Amino acid sequence: LFLERAGRVRAGFSASEQALAFIGRPCRLVEGLPLGIELAAAATSERSCAQIATEIQRNLDLLAVSWRDLPERQRSLRAAFEHSWQLLSDLERGVYCRLSVFQGGFTLEAAQAVAGATLSLLSALLLKSMLRRTAAGRYDLHPLLKQYAAEKLASNPQEEQEARERHCLAYVDFLRQRDGALKGEHPKEALDEIGAEIGNVRAAWEVAVAQARQEEISASLETLSRFYDLAGLFQEGETSFGGAAERMLDVTQEDNQTKGITGRLLVEQSRFLLRRGLYSRAI
Repeated sequence: LFLERAGRVRAGFSASEQALAFIGRPCRLVEGLPLGIELAAAATSERSCAQIATEIQRNLDLLAVSWRDLPERQRSLRAAFEHSWQLLSDLERGVYCRLSVFQGGFTLEAAQAVAGATLSLLSALLLKSMLRRTAAGRYDLHPLLKQYAAEKLASNPQEEQEARERHCLAYVDFLRQRDGALKGEHPKEALDEIGAEIGNVRAAWEVAVAQARQEEISASLETLSRFYDLAGLFQEGETSFGGAAERMLDVTQEDNQTKGITGRLLVEQSRFLLRRGLYSRAI
């Protein structure tokens, strides 16, 4: 696995007998975990096998002191993460942190809008095994790398808030663009597109509701309701709109706009209660 991944990032890579001995060290340090091996191998574009082994060992020693509450297995993988992180440029690190706000993968266009990514930058992260790409052309982070990147992003609260807000706006716009198709005679394509992005749609809705962003809630409410209805997600529809209505009822500003949005949310909640046969609660 190490040799195959190293061949991807370094044309003509071949390991001498001496290098093979060094290759074994990082593989053992990450306890044979494929993700750790891929990350170590990706570094061969800039480091020798001996340097990679030494640097991961050094990181492992530091993490063993700082992360005593973690199992040794996880500390080893964190060492591989930290080693790969140090090889990224400042621009790559910033984009990579922001990519952690996506849920369930993302497209190039979404990465550009939310994280400021470019195709060349995503390609570089792919080569370094920091990203994955599906057969459908979507990008994704390995769950453990996603958690690591999210921790890095959380260390800068302002940047994290800005990234989540851009993510929210991007997927509210995504829903708005598909509203007409969902109302048409052939809604299947739009239904499938929203279904593929449902993790991101849910995350965007949660941010809009948590921050009581009336404009975003109003703009996506009807499209989201129609999607839940057509997809048969009646319980999720009831929970989503019921929770949003409760949040809006907590808003102290009792103007007509706030009341109007709260009323619309309650109507949608009741619609899905009816779908579930819970008539008294719907009334």
